[in-house]
Amino acid sequence: MIVRPEDDIAVAYADCPNCGEENLVARVASASRVRFTSTALRKITCSYCQKGFKLPEYRLLIRRKPRGEVESEYPVESHVWIE
Repeated sequence: MIVRPEDDIAVAYADCPNCGEENLVARVASASRVRFTSTALRKITCSYCQKGFKLPEYRLLIRRKPRGEVESEYPVESHVWIE
């Protein structure tokens, strides 16, 4: 199977401070041009250890992930967008 760049999706992740696992928070427009500057807190529940934590948006990590990996958590269309 050939993976094309358009098969990758830019997503915002947060690493759980309790267990260290990464949690998908939202989709973003583009990993190369998005920079979060907002200090608004996001409440996140870890999908691994189920503990909640808060993180300011500017601390979210932006990564490109293969569509299949993102969809293994939730359908791509169900993810919230952050501009």
